[in-house]
Amino acid sequence: MSGLSSLSSVLGAGIQHHLTYVVAGFCFVFAGFLVMTVAYMRLVKKNRERDFQENLCAQISTYLHQGWLRWQERAETFITSEGLAKNLDIPISVASIEDFLELLSADDQKKLNVLINQKDKVVQDEIVVLPTRQGPRFFEAILVRHENEAPGTLTLFLRNQDGCQRALQDLEGKVASEHGERSLMKEVLENLPSPLWVFEKSTGKISYCNQAYADVLEMPRQQVIENSIHLGVQDSVEEFWQEGGSLKYLNIKGQRRCYEFKKVAIEDQGRILAFAFDRSTEDSLERKLKRHLSLYREVLETLSAGVTVYGPDRKLRFFNHAYARMFGMDESWLSSEPTMSEVLDDLNRRRLLVEYSDYPAFKRREMNILSGLLTPMQELCYLPDGRNIRKITAPHPSGGIFYIFEDVTNSLELERRCNTQLDVQRSTLDNLYEGIAVFGSDARLRFTNPSFRKLWNWMPDGDADRRHIRELIEHVRPYLTFEEEWEHYKERLISRVSDRVPKKRRLHRTDGIIIDFAYVPLPDGSHLLSFIDVTASCRMEELMAKH
Repeated sequence: MSGLSSLSSVLGAGIQHHLTYVVAGFCFVFAGFLVMTVAYMRLVKKNRERDFQENLCAQISTYLHQGWLRWQERAETFITSEGLAKNLDIPISVASIEDFLELLSADDQKKLNVLINQKDKVVQDEIVVLPTRQGPRFFEAILVRHENEAPGTLTLFLRNQDGCQRALQDLEGKVASEHGERSLMKEVLENLPSPLWVFEKSTGKISYCNQAYADVLEMPRQQVIENSIHLGVQDSVEEFWQEGGSLKYLNIKGQRRCYEFKKVAIEDQGRILAFAFDRSTEDSLERKLKRHLSLYREVLETLSAGVTVYGPDRKLRFFNHAYARMFGMDESWLSSEPTMSEVLDDLNRRRLLVEYSDYPAFKRREMNILSGLLTPMQELCYLPDGRNIRKITAPHPSGGIFYIFEDVTNSLELERRCNTQLDVQRSTLDNLYEGIAVFGSDARLRFTNPSFRKLWNWMPDGDADRRHIRELIEHVRPYLTFEEEWEHYKERLISRVSDRVPKKRRLHRTDGIIIDFAYVPLPDGSHLLSFIDVTASCRMEELMAKH
């Protein structure tokens, strides 16, 4: 029993010892397996992260359409997306980040180097310019720093932003242009000589006014805007503009001025842009013109000649009472502004026009004169009732045409009679034995009869009856006897025949002819000289005296 006990104890100790080794071995194997499992899990996780990163890069690259570059700082690792150079349309392949940076300008290189050196930021971006085969284009460079990978792992994503960037540049250019135009417009508004202001349509509150507006009110601009002081408004702004604004007379700086108010609605902003134009000069000129026109009409009314004025539309704008009386026309009908055609038809119906074989042609000619007449013209019209009317047609300064009708029947009759009388007198003088010469107040010959011309041998070239008296005296110088200097004698002789004192003298010419001379001043300021040859009678008297 003791032996068996000893054997049992020995066997038990051996088994226990072996079991200890078995357990220890099992634990070692399990520990190795556990380590291998953890390492495997880490490797799987790392591979998954790398695959995730690559898939992410691929997905982002697909989204960005261009590609990406990935590298590690202080390492030679450098990979790019497939077909990078082709996708970017750049002329060379990229084997390193330095190759890529060489493509950029110095400024863009500095931009990317700043991004690469800023290690505290995970994602950064900049706009760079790449020299593509189609010319320089804008790209957005997005730099991603990977914190879960090897230190210094970076990915640079590239996206073509040429269209957006150029659109942005165009937009910036338009904004700058609009800003410039707005600044120019503001400067123009500020320097306008006329008052301008903007106010709310609903409340009447002024939001802007230029300096001219403040100057007219004699107030600081800020005070005008804060207090919403409206030029020319007495009670309500709305009532003022409902009345039309138009012309208003205001007391500005102690002077009465006329302003014309205009407004423009800015519907999308609910505002009113208002202007005030100083029309004082125009108003003064218009008043003067109205006064002149009134006086002009009064003068025309006092004329004995008939006057009518037609406007550019061929309507009768003015007539005087003399015209209505001259043609027996109804003044109320004339005041209704009939057309020239209607007036001509009325005169033709009552036979107060010159009788024409083709009245429609005459009417068309008269109507066309309105648009074609440039200078005044006149004609003498012989009416069927026996009257002679002088018609003067002239363009009106303000447009249209005016007519002056003058009844010259009596004056023509008087002129005819006067001409007949003058012809009788001239015929009588031409047949007188005495030589007659008439000088006008201008000392020029107006008339000489044949006896005068024969007596003094006066036959000058050209118009003999328009020569100056000095020429006549120079002509008769050989027939005159004088002892003093010729110029003095000539001036004294001219004085004697123009002093308007009647006188008679006897002249002894150097050729032996004796002439009785008489001077008579005429009522119209002319001078009449008469000469008669008395040589024969004087010789007879001498013979009779001797016997």
